Amino acid sequence: MSYGASINQTTILVIIMIILISYTCYLHYVYGRGLINNLLYGWYGADPVFCDKADLESIILYLDRDNYGYILIKGADQSILLNESFKYVLKPDSIGGINVLNTFTIIFDSLDYDDYFPSTQKLEFQPLTQRIRLYDPNTDLTHAVLYKNNSVSDMMDLVPPDS
Repeated sequence: MSYGASINQTTILVIIMIILISYTCYLHYVYGRGLINNLLYGWYGADPVFCDKADLESIILYLDRDNYGYILIKGADQSILLNESFKYVLKPDSIGGINVLNTFTIIFDSLDYDDYFPSTQKLEFQPLTQRIRLYDPNTDLTHAVLYKNNSVSDMMDLVPPDS
């Protein structure tokens, strides 16, 4: 009789442990993903070294929480190469947390400049440095290296939504 009770207690303990471990993993995934997404949104400016190598004056990128954004690419000769608002889709490829590189596939729905800025790219995001790298996954050609401008991004949180 005590042997049967022992199996039942062990079974119950194993089930409870499985539930607790599953719930902990779920919370880690949801919390980590939400944290990364919150850190990702905002205004970004191009790395000056990247701009020099790419013969550009500047790149400005904005990503908002509603999947809309804006991009401005200015050539070294002061010409405007790209000045567009866009809608985007962000698909996580690997989200590992705040201490590691997080990779997404980003699809710029309304941008059609595939010759120099493809509509589908990989987005690498390093939360600690708040650095984004946009690149073509087929050729590994980097299209932008950007760093978050926190002062401008924080001010956007103060702007009331459109009525």
